Amino acid sequence: MNTRIKKFNIRLLKPNFTIDTSLKKTKKYKNTNGIPSDNAQEIKFEKKELNDNLIAYIEEAPQHETEPWWKNYLGIDISMKQKFAPSCLLFVTLKDEKRILAYSFGYGHTLLKSEALEDNFGLNVTLNIIDGEKLKSLCISSPSENTKQKLETSSIFTDLNSYDFSENKDFIEKLSGAIKEEYKDWFSSSTGKDSLSIKTKIQKDELVDFSKKLLKRFESEDYKKDDYLKNINKVGKATSSEETQLFNKLLARLQQRDFQNVFLADYEIIQDFYSYKLGKTEVYNLDTDIFEKETFLQNNPKKNPISVLDKTIKVKTSEDDTHPITWPIKKCLVAEEILDKKNSKGENKKKFFLSKGKWYFIEKEYLEEIEENIKNFEIKNPLGDYLDKYNTETKIKKDGKSITEKCEGLYNLINSNEEGNFLFDKKTVPIKGKEIELCDIYNKEKNIFFHIKRKNHSASLSHLWNQGLVSEQIATIEESSKTTSEKPLHAKFKSITNFDLKPERKIYFGIVSNSKKLPIFSEISFMNTIYVLKAMSCKEENIKYFYIEDLTKEKLPTKPLS
Repeated sequence: MNTRIKKFNIRLLKPNFTIDTSLKKTKKYKNTNGIPSDNAQEIKFEKKELNDNLIAYIEEAPQHETEPWWKNYLGIDISMKQKFAPSCLLFVTLKDEKRILAYSFGYGHTLLKSEALEDNFGLNVTLNIIDGEKLKSLCISSPSENTKQKLETSSIFTDLNSYDFSENKDFIEKLSGAIKEEYKDWFSSSTGKDSLSIKTKIQKDELVDFSKKLLKRFESEDYKKDDYLKNINKVGKATSSEETQLFNKLLARLQQRDFQNVFLADYEIIQDFYSYKLGKTEVYNLDTDIFEKETFLQNNPKKNPISVLDKTIKVKTSEDDTHPITWPIKKCLVAEEILDKKNSKGENKKKFFLSKGKWYFIEKEYLEEIEENIKNFEIKNPLGDYLDKYNTETKIKKDGKSITEKCEGLYNLINSNEEGNFLFDKKTVPIKGKEIELCDIYNKEKNIFFHIKRKNHSASLSHLWNQGLVSEQIATIEESSKTTSEKPLHAKFKSITNFDLKPERKIYFGIVSNSKKLPIFSEISFMNTIYVLKAMSCKEENIKYFYIEDLTKEKLPTKPLS
């Protein structure tokens, strides 16, 4: 018996897919120069039934000199000399469990439809077989209006605390680590995301029992018994069936022009930017108002309703850009939805949010914890009651000068005229190549730093929290500095107020919005900001947020903003 260690890539089909419906029908083949053809061709398979549970599908391709290792492993009697890396899929059918696993060889995985595969199969299996104290690598994403991703590896096995991971806002997409002792007969290594990548000595006649064990590990939540792994992925991905329901609910809301907690955000960061175009509508600020004149949201009985969200927004980098960047609307939408999920205790509401085309859910206990905690930080507006005149340029006398302002700038000017308030808006300090704004308004009597931002899209709230966090970080660092030259932020403060910056500052965030409800990802981000501020010795009772009523009737600008 050949007990050589072999590498497998394994995927799990969704319950509603068969082998036939999971296979692609066509693909673009490469020519002799390795260039893909313009037209897709039918994929031809040679089917081999190895036994009642194992069926191999081998892609027919031009011949070559080398035969793949898995021909002998599977015992396939067929000429396998192919020009390119031969592709094979071995389907393992678990009849009692009514599930099918796909083992791919060569480029076999490219022959499967992505919508046929279970999300996080490899991640869940890996989580339930590795030692939480001996992690080797993590692929981490932070879902928000701009999902961020990072890969971290360690030269030694170590626990989660050694990685740049926040359980309050990060999602582990993929990980690897040391296998627990009870699973070492199965694997020598394991890495998982949607697919499972493993090294093992398992033989062909053991694959059915082995697949059953993998399925149990996928369905298990044993990792929650591990002190180092139990708190990961409080933010998780929705299933495909949930995604379908969520997109249908979102589309229905868009058709009714209900944009409550629905925003549009750039899918990618574009350095040279000019305008956005949807249909015939061209605008210079990405907002849901872009939908107002468009009829594409209406249902077409001949098409899948969700397909309208694949319509593209064209992003021009200049006025005469003839090859604009295209983004599907689906990937620019940021939204929240709730599904009623039936469970053994009856109805259970589950909250989801959409970021960069993916739906994420919040665990019920974590969601309740966030929403309960965040109430402790909301206060009544201590400044002016409302903001209006967004597009009206207003002249105000300030320090003997006539100043023209609007929107938040106008609001800050008006409220800084109150006794004991000082205006810091737009008065930045260059620190390590960056312009830092201490706050928008400072109140001397109560030592309050007000940060004000209009919630015209989700990204503005992330910027608001970050503004308060960065200014407090720098102010705190400067307090331990020995010389005046090391304290540019403190010097700027004194030049405006004529007195020194006091310790134990109060940090208040003002949100200009008529909706007194934060998007869930903004709540998560805010709670993480509080966590960091507290770690910097900022007292919890000194951190607050409040709403400023928005009376503006903002319309999208018809020309680029200068």
